[in-house]
Amino acid sequence: IKADPDAVLLPDRLRGVLSHRMGSTNFITTCNKHFQFALMFGATEAISTQGLERYFSNEKACRSLPWHPWGEDKWMSICL
Repeated sequence: IKADPDAVLLPDRLRGVLSHRMGSTNFITTCNKHFQFALMFGATEAISTQGLERYFSNEKACRSLPWHPWGEDKWMSICL
């Protein structure tokens, strides 16, 4: 979980709300705007353990993407 400094995060509530998604490779989209890819805009970002494992197994490929003009949300969306 990544949270902005001004965000209030209640881990027990978050865990309960996301329990049906645990165990799969995913991240939580927090933007309902219609883009070509899912986004993690907002005060909090959550990536599953399996999602992080996928990132680390493909880290070299992810780092070779043209990420400089992108935000971290687009970069992670494409990597995962």
